[in-house]
Amino acid sequence: AEKDRSIKKSTDLVVSGKPDWKDIDQALFRSMGQAILEFRDSYPYFKGPFKDMGYAIQRTLPGEHYHWHIDGGSHDFSQRQLVAVWYLNDVEGPGGETEFLFQDIRVKPEQGKLVLFPPFWTHEHRGVTLQAGVKYIATTWVVFA
Repeated sequence: AEKDRSIKKSTDLVVSGKPDWKDIDQALFRSMGQAILEFRDSYPYFKGPFKDMGYAIQRTLPGEHYHWHIDGGSHDFSQRQLVAVWYLNDVEGPGGETEFLFQDIRVKPEQGKLVLFPPFWTHEHRGVTLQAGVKYIATTWVVFA
């Protein structure tokens, strides 16, 4: 089945399980582990054990975007408890922010920034259409182990 490019227009690469990307996969895993420890300090009832669903790198070019969506739901998405988005570069912009509908905020892509949020209907979000430059992010979802 072909993707509906009106919903999401970007280039995605799953890196987990690929030998050439092992160092990147391990770096993201370590970063996620540290972030979970810090997250638990703020939210003590966020208890595991947890695991990630593997990591993907996404490239967004000028004119590309990701329409409003949530990352949770039924069936394959029902186990997701947390979304992780790493910004891998600064974006020249304008555009490229991650916008959260109900929180009325936009997160500017800055290299090294990690954003964690629930995958549920409370955090409907989108990748704002990029006007200039290139945006690279890494993503995963945290599930119960």
